[in-house]
Amino acid sequence: MGYLLDATEKYLRQNPTRFHMPGHKGANIFGKCNFTPLEQYDLTEIKGLDNLYESKGCISNLEEEISKILGFKSIITTAGSTSCIQAMLASVCNPGDRIIVDRNVHVSVVNSMAVLNLAPIWLFRTPQKNCAFGSKVYAEDVKKALNTNSDVKCVFLTGEDYYGFAPDILEISKVCLEHNVYLLVDNAHGAYYSFFNKHPMQLGASMCCDSWHKTLPALTGAAVLLMQDGFDTHFVKKRMQIFSSSSPSYLVMLSMDICADYLYKEFETDFETFIERIAEFKCEIKRLGFDILNDNEASAMKLTISGLKLGISGIDLAGVLRDNCIEPEYADYNCVVLLVNMFNRLQDFGRLKKSLQNIQKRAPLPGVSYCVLAKPEVACSIRTAMFAKSKKIDIKKSVGCIAGQILPKCPPCVPVVMPGEVISEDVASILELCGYKFIDIIEEEGVLI
Repeated sequence: MGYLLDATEKYLRQNPTRFHMPGHKGANIFGKCNFTPLEQYDLTEIKGLDNLYESKGCISNLEEEISKILGFKSIITTAGSTSCIQAMLASVCNPGDRIIVDRNVHVSVVNSMAVLNLAPIWLFRTPQKNCAFGSKVYAEDVKKALNTNSDVKCVFLTGEDYYGFAPDILEISKVCLEHNVYLLVDNAHGAYYSFFNKHPMQLGASMCCDSWHKTLPALTGAAVLLMQDGFDTHFVKKRMQIFSSSSPSYLVMLSMDICADYLYKEFETDFETFIERIAEFKCEIKRLGFDILNDNEASAMKLTISGLKLGISGIDLAGVLRDNCIEPEYADYNCVVLLVNMFNRLQDFGRLKKSLQNIQKRAPLPGVSYCVLAKPEVACSIRTAMFAKSKKIDIKKSVGCIAGQILPKCPPCVPVVMPGEVISEDVASILELCGYKFIDIIEEEGVLI
């Protein structure tokens, strides 16, 4: 017993630099409230503590305060942006509806489509230099899809993705408004965008989810669903409740209460200082010969560092960082992704700089694309595939088979193949390049109604 505890304590003994989520970076966010011992605050829906899904008291007051801070109707959840994504789709769609979906979506979107039996019209990316999973989604892409599919209920996009890139939400929202369809945005990585007027809701999205725990000082699972005035929060909560636990974490909600106070009083000042610090640090990294792939993007709390021109892959660079007690958020062949914010210490950046300075320059390496060139053949619906009986086989033997799962999974949550699609040689090669050796394929088809 104690396996998880042992592993956690082993990690903490290293005094690691946390360039990964959650956004509190191990700081004692409950400290100023003297929550000792913490267990006594782990409560439930008793008298006086309200009920998350039928809130009329203290939780409702917290949500109203968050709405004032962010400028839009807001409801909270302790089940992350996954819960918000499920609620958004269930609020605007009925089973069997068709929706336009960014191909580079989080696995939770695909799972939700399976449960709700939604039919996706994919917005495929095109290969682009420095973007392993392809280009951004542009307004013209959405307009073309809407012009040829007049019966769709919504457009679903990923806002800031794992690499720090984001579509032009403002222009896309105009297209959606012209076609009278909802624009839903997964803004899990961009909760802080509200504070410099780049948030999807400020740019015209209908609904949006923010994962506070990714970039802000809140416990894992803390997230907010934001919506325009036309939505009924009570109705949306009922949809969220379908998928969520009946026992939401009061510790997570307490962390959101404390985080909301921080956003109201201190965040903007701290954010300005952080922006200056990170701008200077980016310059130092580039002087060492590294590329910041998302340098021209709005993303501020993400460093997507590539050492390919110095001859080191992202996987090997991550290994060097870990040898120096630095844990990144994600790494693939092209780059390392670091989540940074004002809760990272100056010594964290000093340790990172020292590690990068010790990289020996070698022959440059070419970049790798994980972008599927040909649109896959669809054999059955996502729902059919995900509920069908499946078996695991060697990817080398999977060409021509029907995928029974989503790959790759999190991170970076950019699917190369979807359930129900026929696995091509191109797909199999990319999955092997991503490090996968096996895949679930449909053994015998079947549908659950």
